[in-house]
Amino acid sequence: MNDELFIEIYEKNKTSVFRIAFSYLKDRELAEDVLQNVFLKFYTASPRNESNLTGWLAVVAKNQCLDLLRSRKREREVLSDLKSDPPFHEEEGANVLAAVDKTPEKYATAIRLFYYGGLRVKEIASALHISENNVKKRLNRAREKLKNLIEEDAR
Repeated sequence: MNDELFIEIYEKNKTSVFRIAFSYLKDRELAEDVLQNVFLKFYTASPRNESNLTGWLAVVAKNQCLDLLRSRKREREVLSDLKSDPPFHEEEGANVLAAVDKTPEKYATAIRLFYYGGLRVKEIASALHISENNVKKRLNRAREKLKNLIEEDAR
């Protein structure tokens, strides 16, 4: 891969990859680390089929975040006597992100990829290996669950 092409792809996709990472991690520095790791992986081992590159980047970002969250959970378990959770940065929409975290993973993933990753329904379907109708149904159900959760928290 030549550097000019890499820079072009990076510039086009960096915001959506960062948003996906931040939606999972809720920490700017960790999200930036994930962004860097995703594009390092892309540079060193780009996908064979680049027709859905945006979806590939989104799935790699999601997997990197889940791996990081798992490792941080194990660290907290080992260091449980310190009782220190990772810092939560209050950002605009933090209550929405908290509600997203309370929804089942399949709905949360659809919401993150669509709203934070900026992927279209077709791209999400391709990335998750499900039908477009399934993606639409997950988004609708997720929106309903989020609405209910946010209304409950407001009470």
